[in-house]
Amino acid sequence: MEDGILIDKLKQIKGIVAISQFGSYGTEFWVKDRSDIDIAVIVISEISYMDTLSKEDDILPILEEYYNYNKIHLTFILFKEFDNKYAKLAIDSREQFIINEELWFDFQHYVLKYLRNNEVLQKTLNIDEQYSYFGGIIDESLLCNEGNPTHMRSLDKFEEPNIKFGLSLKKEKFLDKYKSANQTMEDLKYALNKYRKDNDRITRRAIFAYFQDFCEFVVDMCESYIIVNNGKVDSTFSAMKLIEKSHEMGFFDEILKDYLSISVKLRNRYTHDYYKRESSEKQIEEFCYSKILYLDIFLESSKDNVILKYKENVQN
Repeated sequence: MEDGILIDKLKQIKGIVAISQFGSYGTEFWVKDRSDIDIAVIVISEISYMDTLSKEDDILPILEEYYNYNKIHLTFILFKEFDNKYAKLAIDSREQFIINEELWFDFQHYVLKYLRNNEVLQKTLNIDEQYSYFGGIIDESLLCNEGNPTHMRSLDKFEEPNIKFGLSLKKEKFLDKYKSANQTMEDLKYALNKYRKDNDRITRRAIFAYFQDFCEFVVDMCESYIIVNNGKVDSTFSAMKLIEKSHEMGFFDEILKDYLSISVKLRNRYTHDYYKRESSEKQIEEFCYSKILYLDIFLESSKDNVILKYKENVQN
């Protein structure tokens, strides 16, 4: 069975977002006639766990014909199960069949965002995955300390996945993220100017809240840019890697990359380094009043690409 026929047949089954192959199939650890072929099935939010029982009966014969193999194991992932370890396996898969590309785009985004905000869980899932399928750790970088350079994988060595149904540019989704970032930046500037006038502690607290939101929207926007331009986002990508990767793909220039990187680094310190919170707040204030307050960001679009630009305004 050809890939296109497989996708057409799966489209006839209501509620499937995508299916992804994971596990040992395609590796030296897979043993024919003894091992299963593991398939993750992502379904829309309206599908319940009980609904998946009937879906399984519809999906299995199609996959058995496609793989010419009758030991297929399905793992269903409900759309909102972002914390499910199989959700991570699904988006990291090299073999993906996308049925509803818009919902798949959203699913990837939410899973990756969840993992970024739960880095310890992410590392635990990576270790658990290797023990489950290979009987031990085959990627020793998982055991390295966070500061060790070998802890993160090199982007240069990252292989492109075999995606069977291409993602088209979701311009409206991407623009929504840009609008959120831009509006939050304006709210942050308003709070900065207001605090200069009233020195109110509530206003000051709003500055840090808007700053955190702005950073998160920037990271979301970078992630979206990579995905809609057919790049691959791995679940090991940190916020800083997403900024670096989108810069490499031409989303913004080196100067704006530095602005955004500094913002996210300051956000990370403020969020995670509780015992230095006062120092982090001071650094954020200084950066906002010296840089962010006088910075405008905007999109320039052409037929083939969208670029994030900036303008540095003159300080009064």
